[in-house]
Amino acid sequence: MMGKCNPQTDAFMWLLCKEMLPENHIVIQLDKTVNFDVIYDLVEDTYSESNGRKSYDPVSLFKILLLEFIYDLSDVQVIERLSTDIAFRYFTRFEIDSEIPDPTTLGNFRNQHLDGQKLKKLFHAIIKECIDHKLITKKRFIADSTNINANVNYPERKELVLQSFKRMIKALEKHRPLLAKKYLTSFMAIIEYEESENKPVRSKFYFELEQEYLEQIYMTCYDLLIDEKSSFYGAYLICYDLTNQYLNHTKDKIISIVDPEARVANKTPKERKRGYKTNIIVDEDSEIIVEEISTPFNVNDHKSLIPLVENVHNIHQLYPDEISADKAYGAYENRMYLMNHEILTNIAFYDSNTNSNKKFYGINDFVIGEDLACATCPNGVVSTKYIQKSVYSKAHDLTRDIRFFTFKKSSCEKCPYRYQCYDSARKSGKRLPVPTNHKAALRDYQHNQTAAFREAINKRTIVERRFATLTRNHGLRRSRYIGLKKTSYQATASCIVANIKRIINIQRDNPSLAFQIFG
Repeated sequence: MMGKCNPQTDAFMWLLCKEMLPENHIVIQLDKTVNFDVIYDLVEDTYSESNGRKSYDPVSLFKILLLEFIYDLSDVQVIERLSTDIAFRYFTRFEIDSEIPDPTTLGNFRNQHLDGQKLKKLFHAIIKECIDHKLITKKRFIADSTNINANVNYPERKELVLQSFKRMIKALEKHRPLLAKKYLTSFMAIIEYEESENKPVRSKFYFELEQEYLEQIYMTCYDLLIDEKSSFYGAYLICYDLTNQYLNHTKDKIISIVDPEARVANKTPKERKRGYKTNIIVDEDSEIIVEEISTPFNVNDHKSLIPLVENVHNIHQLYPDEISADKAYGAYENRMYLMNHEILTNIAFYDSNTNSNKKFYGINDFVIGEDLACATCPNGVVSTKYIQKSVYSKAHDLTRDIRFFTFKKSSCEKCPYRYQCYDSARKSGKRLPVPTNHKAALRDYQHNQTAAFREAINKRTIVERRFATLTRNHGLRRSRYIGLKKTSYQATASCIVANIKRIINIQRDNPSLAFQIFG
């Protein structure tokens, strides 16, 4: 049954506490800016109307969670602060002599009453308030991403196999202890024998051995694998995915048995990151985070741009006039989407001329007709002959339609630019691939030459300030939890805290924009 604090209880004490705190203290500002009663309606359906004992006030528990992210504290640390900090007591309305919740209660509240879906609703409700009060405009949004390190260690491949196999055997032991012991003993005996030989053992051997045992276990324990909710089924599936991914050299690989959803990728050519990333879009004028999407780290940034913009439109019926982002978001598909929705694109292009391995002219050196019916080479030769194919791009992890324009070999052999453009070993002339949605790029090429584009790009640092706030002040650099779902929860909570603090700062600097969220 849902419990509620009695605001009249020891009113003198609360008045005294408030007098002890400075007017600009964050908890005083939060009380002024946010009407927290909205939490009752948000979690009401998760509480029984009459059964069970009275719970802690959900508003008080939510305020404790806010304090966690405001001060970057764990469940244990925030409860310790609550027991001694008068500001924490005043904000959460726990009396000096009253019982306070333990860390387990916070975890249960997060999992059972205020899950990620409800937290996202709260995030969107705050954004709607900002739009209704003209704090957020649709002039220009800025998109970017930052990494969130997973809360695990990353073993070498051999150790990864051993961990996954032992976890599966431990789950099997609950149902078939003798069979589990038999498989583990024989598996480890083979490993020890191979490692004792005076020759290197490749990790491939480990994966192949695990695959053989998986086949045996499947035949002998098929009845246990029918229950998809069992721990054995989950552990078996991780082993199966692990061996399949590494033996088939797939791009998407498990890198941790503790957190199987974490992924690894290069942030820069020399820097590898493991875990997750969060993509956000920020309103340039107010610097408020309008939307957030978390993904495994190996998901390319450009895949999140359209979902970010579409979420804002679907929830708030709002498209921005402009979008600014770095080059990673500049896929042709994104440019075409933004053009079709009349959104001006402030995204630069990768400069192919800076590539030290560049040998020949590329698409940036040719003039492509607006209707994509012709291509003109640097020597002025026009080609209208092309074939169209669907081509998978490994770099962008997507399939796109490409028009391959071909030039006559006789023209290419006589061209003064042939050494920069044409490979004489080819049996035919120059072959130029042009994506069918290149017309969006043509529009952006022209816009990129304007002063308005340069001004927009220079303001992209605004989103970096938001990331600095999220990572340095609110603990988003490393995940507190395990798995994408809970990491996304953390990202949403951090964004809520950052947005509320930003609203407080805006209202302090401009009182005419003051309003109470959910007031």
